[in-house]
Amino acid sequence: MRMDWDPDIAALKLSDVEKNGLQVHRNYSRAFEKHRNKDFAAEVDGKNFDLEQLGRMHELILTEDPRFLAVIVSAFVDEQLDQMYRREIPQDIPGGRATLFSGFGPLSRYSQRIQIAFAFDWLSRDLLTEANKLRKLRNEVSHNWDIGDLRQRLSDFISRSMSPIEAHLDDGARLPKEFHKALDEIALFRVRLMWLVGRLYYECFFFPRALKERLKPETALYGPDHPQLLTKVAGLCVDATKRVLTKVQSSPPVEPDARKSGARGSP
Repeated sequence: MRMDWDPDIAALKLSDVEKNGLQVHRNYSRAFEKHRNKDFAAEVDGKNFDLEQLGRMHELILTEDPRFLAVIVSAFVDEQLDQMYRREIPQDIPGGRATLFSGFGPLSRYSQRIQIAFAFDWLSRDLLTEANKLRKLRNEVSHNWDIGDLRQRLSDFISRSMSPIEAHLDDGARLPKEFHKALDEIALFRVRLMWLVGRLYYECFFFPRALKERLKPETALYGPDHPQLLTKVAGLCVDATKRVLTKVQSSPPVEPDARKSGARGSP
């Protein structure tokens, strides 16, 4: 009896019986994985999470001077990584867990926390890459007194270094189609940071746990049976993005002379 094979199985130079066996094994594996993902989501959905903290970070991203946002957001990301390691690393490791975070320990600095998570796939690599770019910008901002240079560096960072996540958000349902075309450079910066901290907050709780359960984190966290926290975090990010869009739309246009001179309150 011939089954409906997946295209890659159908293309194999095997007998029908062998292809049927491969397809049965794959169908069983998929069903088993789906069941485990549902159990994982049900388990973590029973816990409480401090979404107020994420909301406060969104408020800072919306209101603070953009030149300071790399410092503020990097501090938040660093804190989330630190808490993730402290939750997931056992207390009884040789030498004590505290030694990892103090002095010259491998998790004592922000850069090391990013590197370790990247090396062992404890978070999405694209997310860690973006966090590391922001870390480097933070270092430049923290050691540069030239305001004009900082503005240019920030502009270059937004246009050349950051991934344009906003281009993947305009589904026309939660956010208007091509809404990002109405945003200026700084508004885009704020939106990207809002989604960066949202994703990182979410993954720091669940990515390592999914790995320990021998699940595929990308499927367990973002697939059809994902935890409800994803919906809540995404909702906060959407609302914050709408606030940025509203703020841009309600702001009066800058007069050409004022933009050129950079003067405030010019007659």
